[in-house]
Amino acid sequence: NAGGVAQAASTKAESLRHPTRISDMSEWDGIVREWLIDVGHAFAGGLGTNGDAFSYWAAHGTGSVDEGWTYLLPGEDSGVYQQTIVDPNGDGEATTVVEINEAQIMKDALTTGKAPVGLWIGKQKYSLVRFDLEQEVGDGVGKWLFGSAPKQGVNIVQTPNGTVVVSKYSEDAGHTSGNNKTATMAFAEYLAGPDVGY
Repeated sequence: NAGGVAQAASTKAESLRHPTRISDMSEWDGIVREWLIDVGHAFAGGLGTNGDAFSYWAAHGTGSVDEGWTYLLPGEDSGVYQQTIVDPNGDGEATTVVEINEAQIMKDALTTGKAPVGLWIGKQKYSLVRFDLEQEVGDGVGKWLFGSAPKQGVNIVQTPNGTVVVSKYSEDAGHTSGNNKTATMAFAEYLAGPDVGY
């Protein structure tokens, strides 16, 4: 029925303008899809909060919500695991085994702009190559990180209110770092805006 479809669209549009009215947190997964995946500049994205600890609360991938979570989370119950790093200090040492705590690495990177053992997201290591800890986001000051890996990368923007947008792209899928950053920044600015306040 056309009236029912119009009413549903109107309700959805209203909830997007006022996300605090979203009663089911899983609706945020769809909002991630709309802002990052559907525009064609990312294969996975998510939202998190950088408070006392970093944690994700929404995700979406190209194919599904579950795919998004797979690309963001390490899959370990504790979120902490051992990883062999080849020549971590660039001093000729062949390998070392380090403990990876992805949430702590993200929190530290957003605080200091540094990730000495790499920026790990979903067990994928990115080199943290650029950052701005005083990035303009909407009308306030947030943070921006850019991580690079062979033929892929990640843009991370924290709004002035502590909401974090994570957007992963792949050159093999036709994505570019610039378009991914633009989409990530637009989503963060929307979240930080007066209608949302995240």
